[in-house]
Amino acid sequence: MKAAVDVTKVVAAHYYDGRTSTNVADERQLQKERDFEMALIVAGITPHFLPVREIPKPCPGEDDVKYRLAQKGVDVELAIDVLDFAHEDRYDVAVLITGDSDFVPLVRRITSLNKHTLIGHFDFDAWTDDNGVPHRPTRVSGDLVEAASYSLNFNQLVGDRDWKSEIQSLFFMPK
Repeated sequence: MKAAVDVTKVVAAHYYDGRTSTNVADERQLQKERDFEMALIVAGITPHFLPVREIPKPCPGEDDVKYRLAQKGVDVELAIDVLDFAHEDRYDVAVLITGDSDFVPLVRRITSLNKHTLIGHFDFDAWTDDNGVPHRPTRVSGDLVEAASYSLNFNQLVGDRDWKSEIQSLFFMPK
């Protein structure tokens, strides 16, 4: 029997997100987004960006227009690609970094196609950033974990003192 490192191969890596227009993003945000996009490309990850809906909010007494942003279609775009890749037999295990229960039907469909899924996720308690902005807690959907073939809570890896040696053992240099 071959070791996992002899038969494990990443065939593609993709990143999906919404992107605001230059009407909404300031120069700092545009620079940050460009740097992140370049980091993805250098790492061999294909970025996919869809436009974010920008809904103007009335702000009496302010010169600048404020916007409410609504990300639409990113999950659907990701699901279509994952299903297309499954039908093209491009992978055995789809690794999805998400905790969103909206992906349960996708995971079930992948399973019906004799493919596996690994759900990678983080769990965060509520927190406040350096600018005083509060953030809600983040938890993985129990239904998503139950539907998946495998799950990996990144928090457990970071909290494990031996995680570096364990994770390093999963990676290898291509021949």
